[in-house]
Amino acid sequence: MGTVPKSTKADIKFFFGLSAQRIVIAIIVGFGSFSICQEAISSIPLQIIMSLAMVALSLVLSGKSPSNPKITFAKGLIFFVMNLIEPKKYYGTEAEEYRLHKEREAEKNEKKKKQDY
Repeated sequence: MGTVPKSTKADIKFFFGLSAQRIVIAIIVGFGSFSICQEAISSIPLQIIMSLAMVALSLVLSGKSPSNPKITFAKGLIFFVMNLIEPKKYYGTEAEEYRLHKEREAEKNEKKKKQDY
């Protein structure tokens, strides 16, 4: 007899590889998008098409990220967009960081030369 683990890392799959969390998210998004479409769009077939599109989008966004399977696709997309938005630091020979690095490196070299003599 072996020991029984307290928890497993695998999600419980119901059908078509969909977990309970993804199904609940799809249902909530489906009801929400249908109610929003009822107010904004008067055509019933268009309301249904938009609701199905939102449910499909929610299923895609709640799936695993292709680059990092530990996070959802939506979270990975948020990280990607935040990386595009945040200001970049460009390092080069004219940058202040480069000048400070060279000064520190020169001081270390001077200390080494003093210790060698």
